Amino acid sequence: MKRIRFTRVFSVWIFLFVAMTGLSYAADQAFIEAAKKEGEIAIYDSIDRKFQEPLGKVFREVYKLGSNFKVTFTRKATGQLIQMVEAEKMAGKSLWDIISHSDEGTFLRWIDEGLLMKYQPPNIGNIPEVFRDTYGCRIAAYIGMSSIALYKKRVLEKDWPKTYKDLVDPKWKGRLGIADPNKSGPGVMFTKYMLDLYGWDYVRKLG
Repeated sequence: MKRIRFTRVFSVWIFLFVAMTGLSYAADQAFIEAAKKEGEIAIYDSIDRKFQEPLGKVFREVYKLGSNFKVTFTRKATGQLIQMVEAEKMAGKSLWDIISHSDEGTFLRWIDEGLLMKYQPPNIGNIPEVFRDTYGCRIAAYIGMSSIALYKKRVLEKDWPKTYKDLVDPKWKGRLGIADPNKSGPGVMFTKYMLDLYGWDYVRKLG
């Protein structure tokens, strides 16, 4: 049984190439008319479902798209979203309009491949420069954090790890849970940060 678990409050980096926040600015009318004609916008992301319908409602109201305009969400983990996009790309028919995930390497490859359109909203100044995409294809949506969560019934307070480095102690062997970087964007970011902080030797020991 896993007795200690890494949890994330939010994913470490989430980028959108079209912003879903700060929609009060005047969008290009040509885009709005094209959207009305199509009648639907498809969003791939991992946000909680309870936020999806309110976001769709705001989107329709701000751009005066009408109640019949469809804002459809596909909610999956980062790895699954990327697989969907890659499969659609191979089939020659991409079905998504907006995507949100936290695997930066994939975003950079998609930019190289010309898959993402350049877009920077007029209110980009509200986002600190350090979080902006220099390629002009993504918008930072929110910042999250990684933390260590303990199952108090199984871990005595005197044994609580104080830092991530404490987790390579042999006593934690078989008692850790970490998001799979092959499926989870936050898992990728967590691994990268551990590499930056402590190097490969630490990551191998943690594994």
